[in-house]
Amino acid sequence: MYIQIVGAGAIGLLFAGKMAAAGARVRLLTRTAEQAERLNRFGITLTGTDGSKLAVAGCSARPAGETGEIRRQGAEEPDWVFVTAKQRHLDDRLMRMVRDEAGKQANVLCFQNGIGHIEKLANYIPANRIYAAVTTEGARRDSGIETAHTGRGQTWIGRTGGDAGRKVETEERLSEKCLIALLKKAGFEAFMSKDIDRMIYRKLTINAVINPLTALFRIRNGELLAKPERLEWMRTLYEETQPVFEAKGVDLGAGLWEQILQVCRDTSGNTSSMLKDVENGAPTEIEWINGGLIRLAEEVGIDVPAHRYIYKLIKAI
Repeated sequence: MYIQIVGAGAIGLLFAGKMAAAGARVRLLTRTAEQAERLNRFGITLTGTDGSKLAVAGCSARPAGETGEIRRQGAEEPDWVFVTAKQRHLDDRLMRMVRDEAGKQANVLCFQNGIGHIEKLANYIPANRIYAAVTTEGARRDSGIETAHTGRGQTWIGRTGGDAGRKVETEERLSEKCLIALLKKAGFEAFMSKDIDRMIYRKLTINAVINPLTALFRIRNGELLAKPERLEWMRTLYEETQPVFEAKGVDLGAGLWEQILQVCRDTSGNTSSMLKDVENGAPTEIEWINGGLIRLAEEVGIDVPAHRYIYKLIKAI
């Protein structure tokens, strides 16, 4: 398979390196020409969960500014386009790049945290070619060509809204099966899901509870469990989400609070992406995580004061 990945951060490099090592043709679209040049020259260095290192030379890269020119020259269209750039980068320019990369046939797979990006992308790509990915894989980018696999997880892929009442073409199913087979060959635990909406909202809740608190307290994920005052903040944020999803008719399923606590344990040594952004002086994804929850709450007329407070604090810093 031929995979195009838009965004060469931690997750983009992790999936690119492991899929290339499994035999796929992978091309990365990078933010800078310098990163593309280094990837083309040195490849990707993957550090496994056991500390072992693997040099992968099977990827190619180019900076984002070149995409339109190459597409006009009639370059081969990929089978899948993975969008691993953060939500804050998904502006009109990048969306048009994704559209150009996808061409007339490629499916687009979105890895973003938060909500709102699928609807935005549907203005550029036919909705039946857009998929969402929910992954619990842990990754840390150590440089523009190095990424560390910090924790094994699972990846679920599906279309928002599900397949109910919609005719699914044979070639669509074949494309999905080929992708899952590739991901499994690359060492990922991957599945197709007809219930991706629930998984998106569960992950949204997990991120809305954990990420902003780690950013505010400047602590790693596991340290949230070290003090009752921190747990109280977590519980407050969690409980505020429940009536919102009930009013929206979303069944989050059982055991979500326990899963939040387990995520903190499983990623105890990890620095959340929101804390990394704060430490680097970069804009965070608060607008699409807690901000997304706030907008959902407004749609159904429910107040979420703790989320509004946390949202304003993160914006302030």
